[in-house]
Amino acid sequence: PEPVYPDHNRFNELWNLFEIEGDFKPLEKAPEDYGTEFRKIFGHNLSPDCPPYETHYDHAGIFRKTQTLADLSGFYKAFGVELAAGDRRTDHLPVELEFLSLLLHKEAYAIEHRDDTNVEVCRKARIRFLGKHVAAWYPMFAGAVINKGTNGSVEWLIRRLAAFIAFDATSLGIDLKMRAKGKGPVNEEVDENGCTSCSIGSDNEKL
Repeated sequence: PEPVYPDHNRFNELWNLFEIEGDFKPLEKAPEDYGTEFRKIFGHNLSPDCPPYETHYDHAGIFRKTQTLADLSGFYKAFGVELAAGDRRTDHLPVELEFLSLLLHKEAYAIEHRDDTNVEVCRKARIRFLGKHVAAWYPMFAGAVINKGTNGSVEWLIRRLAAFIAFDATSLGIDLKMRAKGKGPVNEEVDENGCTSCSIGSDNEKL
């Protein structure tokens, strides 16, 4: 488990932008009880302390939350993707990260085929999506997870992901000092499945 990037000092500089404490000490061995730590952090349905959903970190009210879900769906639809049937909400962290991964793959494909127009389209979309969505709320989520104090593999993963997002965002010119500010999650009423209102995109390729 070496640092993801060889420039470890740069990693530490980026880490300081998030205003949450932590280092990059690698795990010395595989966790003995990953499931227990996961449940302690996220609960069995949806933890009110650190929900992995973007709109739970928006204190602007229900209208703003609806706008956020609509904006996410718009991004997905623009690139011809939608959530698989019965899948999670559009603002779920793994869904947002998978969409960023798709943009990176599309950009790499365009670069390989010297398609400058689509390289620019994908790059601009990645900057907007990362800056407006993932980088705007992930620091609050990461801080909430770290506050649980589990010191296990899940927390370690969250810390590493925070550094990766910081690295990627900064390389694209996104001001993390402006993005990484805000309060903790907003407690919301959830149904028995641990889900509030859902919103999905459309078209044909599935995330």
